[in-house]
Amino acid sequence: MEQQIEQQQKVIPENSSLKFNPNSKVDFLIDRLLLSKIELMIKRITDDDENDNYLIIDGDTGSGKTNMSVGIAYLVAQATGRTFDNSRVFFDTNEAVNFAKKTKEQIIIFDEPAFGGLKSEWRKKTQINLIKLLYTARVKRHFVIFNLVKFCKFSDDIIEKAVALLRIYRQDESQKRRSFLYIPHKNIPSLMDFWHRKHIRAYYRFKTFRGNVFRYVLPEIIDKQLYNEQKDKAIEMIGDDDEKIDLKTKKLHKLQLGIVKFIKEKKITQEEIAPYLGVARNTLSEWGKLGEKDPISLEIPLEMSTVKELIIDNHQT
Repeated sequence: MEQQIEQQQKVIPENSSLKFNPNSKVDFLIDRLLLSKIELMIKRITDDDENDNYLIIDGDTGSGKTNMSVGIAYLVAQATGRTFDNSRVFFDTNEAVNFAKKTKEQIIIFDEPAFGGLKSEWRKKTQINLIKLLYTARVKRHFVIFNLVKFCKFSDDIIEKAVALLRIYRQDESQKRRSFLYIPHKNIPSLMDFWHRKHIRAYYRFKTFRGNVFRYVLPEIIDKQLYNEQKDKAIEMIGDDDEKIDLKTKKLHKLQLGIVKFIKEKKITQEEIAPYLGVARNTLSEWGKLGEKDPISLEIPLEMSTVKELIIDNHQT
């Protein structure tokens, strides 16, 4: 499956069939086959048809994903005249989606800060927002790059929409130079299927070529200090939504436990009160077990008058 290629790199923009900005101040070497693929991606966003133009860059923390994505974004900006700077790099999916909706023909990087360690509620919300982002990007003709640590943490719908997946890696820990594997769109479903069946991320099995990652160009293209500040802020905010959700859940549990306690004190049967509360009898039984499942919720103050008014009013109706 792999094409045997000569590891020869060319200088941008001289080796490109596209018209790059001649006043570009950043020059770097890039694998010739990778450049040809980037050229095809650029042509996709300049065609009249609406196309998914979404590139995934997969790699371990510190492997050089962001540098690779920023370099590619820079090439796209030079070839299309689009703007690329720190304001186009996002760590929060809500912000990325809002930006994508309000604009058109932009270059957008979503840099996953710490997805694997997040709670399920946050992961689910993030994936829903990513699907929104991809749909919006196609309609608004954005070029999107998604940096992630492990593709297998995301849904098939998100991964299989990518026009390609680049795996960034070091051949061994002693080597500073990074390499990449290129997995085309047609092979990504097989990569996902192999993961589901054998739980192996078989990048090598489904690559079509490999090459060397270009030099460290990030500080020459975007403000590195501002990038790090934005990322640190995003990491600090991770879990805030989860905490809000948890607090609401615990308050709800407290209310449900209070209802069950009040019913017992008034010697009202579950069969009798359930219709007035609009729930099944089994639901009331589950509410009675919440103290065992979530004892912390018992520590949250509850206005019992609210429970009494709710039940007495409904029971007397």
